[in-house]
Amino acid sequence: MATKYGAVGLTKNAALEYAKSGIRVNAVCPGGIDTRMLDSLADQSTQGTQTSAQMMAPLHPMGRIGTPQEVAELIV
Repeated sequence: MATKYGAVGLTKNAALEYAKSGIRVNAVCPGGIDTRMLDSLADQSTQGTQTSAQMMAPLHPMGRIGTPQEVAELIV
């Protein structure tokens, strides 16, 4: 959480600083995303008994974790 707040705080600061020059500053800070990195963390913490999707889904309001494709579409 502290890392995301740091990214959001830095983004807000930069947005305020550069707004006078007509420059917009944005950040994308998604929650859990179904990637190999997240899978490896799930493997380490559950000894392979759960996938990252199974482990993280209950923590998200949508009941599932996001996909890389969804993040890419958001950015585009």
